[in-house]
Amino acid sequence: MDYVFKINPNGNLAQKYPSFRNPSFKDKSHDQNLDIQFIQLALTIPDLKIYAISPNSALCEILPLAPIQNKSQFKIENKPEGYICDLMQHPRPLSPFMQKLKDGGLSGKNIYIRAFSDMVQICKAIFHAIRN
Repeated sequence: MDYVFKINPNGNLAQKYPSFRNPSFKDKSHDQNLDIQFIQLALTIPDLKIYAISPNSALCEILPLAPIQNKSQFKIENKPEGYICDLMQHPRPLSPFMQKLKDGGLSGKNIYIRAFSDMVQICKAIFHAIRN
């Protein structure tokens, strides 16, 4: 697989993007040129400072080397065994309404509770759209 790490076929990345399971997968829209364009765009933002941290990095071709803060050598170490090589699934924050339901012992997975919550969100969105 042509990716930064081996993809676990049952991992979060493969679940979210099933094409990653294909051994010949290559992302046609995201490549080195896109990364370079993003960095060049970021460099146009006033007061934003971006540096390369290793003189051996390919990034030194487009970014200045970070000023030396101490005399010790920066060493890139290999990831420890069992290190996470996947997308992290962060819990989605609950709306105040859903938090009150949870605190009251009601599950937000109940279809009626979920439908009511969705209707509240739709009404709020319409209200904000009309107001703005």
